Amino acid sequence: MKDTNSMSMSEIIANINELAAIKKSRELTKEENIFREALKRVYISNFRAGLEQQILNTKVVNKKGEDITPEKIKEVRNEHK
Repeated sequence: MKDTNSMSMSEIIANINELAAIKKSRELTKEENIFREALKRVYISNFRAGLEQQILNTKVVNKKGEDITPEKIKEVRNEHK
């Protein structure tokens, strides 16, 4: 089994889907279950990191063009600089 940390997101998703298909036809082995859990952890971690970056890089403006980004996001954004 491949190291999950060196896999791209498309590889991770493909492996998760492959294991899901296998699980429909038979029980997964202990090794396959461990690999599946590792894939899920990496996927969720990458997803959360991407979402956090997207939120931190989003600026909210009203119809007048005024910045109305929530203060909490501005504070976190400044902490990351």
